[in-house]
Amino acid sequence: MAVPFPKCEGIQGEFYLTVDDKLHEHVAPLSDDLPLSVYTQSYRHAAREHIPLHWHSDVQLTWVYEGALDYTVEGGSLALTPDDLLLVNAGHLHGSRTVQGDTRTLCINFASEQLFPPALLRRYICPLLEDAAFSHAVLPLRAEWSEILRGCCAREGEPDCFAVYELLVQVLRELTRSFRGGTEKDGEAFSNRAPLPARALQRAAVCRTACFRCGGQPHHA
Repeated sequence: MAVPFPKCEGIQGEFYLTVDDKLHEHVAPLSDDLPLSVYTQSYRHAAREHIPLHWHSDVQLTWVYEGALDYTVEGGSLALTPDDLLLVNAGHLHGSRTVQGDTRTLCINFASEQLFPPALLRRYICPLLEDAAFSHAVLPLRAEWSEILRGCCAREGEPDCFAVYELLVQVLRELTRSFRGGTEKDGEAFSNRAPLPARALQRAAVCRTACFRCGGQPHHA
């Protein structure tokens, strides 16, 4: 029986996600030279719409702006509400289903190696995303982030890509400031930083993560 996926809506109009036999999900970017996908998802609870376990080559931000989701990442379960912002690292299995009512989410997928300058990637971003233990993070939603996310939900046509880029920079800065697993060369970027609370930075023992070079295969817990 076919999985009842929630309906998605983005710049390309309405669409439904598909997962291949390797559990790989792909969402088209805004354009070939802009590696961002920004879209909403509408889950109907009565229809038992959900997203089964899958993975993708991009990093994904998810914000639940109506309702709540029971979310699974690499075998671990967590509850997502409008007060949370979830980042799932590339190549990690995850899925979601509603809790007790209709739910709407905003998703932002991005390929960092095409989006950020090489120096920032090498010094700050890749040490975080390449860490073998980092599968996902849940951050408490900030007011300034909420404003950008709500703007994406309300906007028709192409999202404000400058605002989305600003959001991604702020989220990654928050994580890298608290990350303590950088290489010796990157130690200055991460030294003397207090770690995020367990609720904010959840870590799972997983196979080594390449910085968006997973070779078409998911990572497994």
